[in-house]
Amino acid sequence: KGLVTVLDVRPAEEYAAGHIPGAINMPVSEIRKRLNEIPKEQEIVAYCRGPYCLMAFEAVEDLRRKGRTARRSED
Repeated sequence: KGLVTVLDVRPAEEYAAGHIPGAINMPVSEIRKRLNEIPKEQEIVAYCRGPYCLMAFEAVEDLRRKGRTARRSED
């Protein structure tokens, strides 16, 4: 197990076209119902299309509301 869980919060088609190795594809709309797939003790790093993409901000907000440690990828 790694120290963090990397979440790609883009739609599945974009994930399929290319993603960070080891990243889990979990579109923002699915986070609430799939949260149990992410180990509770791990920090979550969310990313989407780039530094101005709002999906990662939304994902981090949702995750933090659910009591998870989450941040947006800076790259």
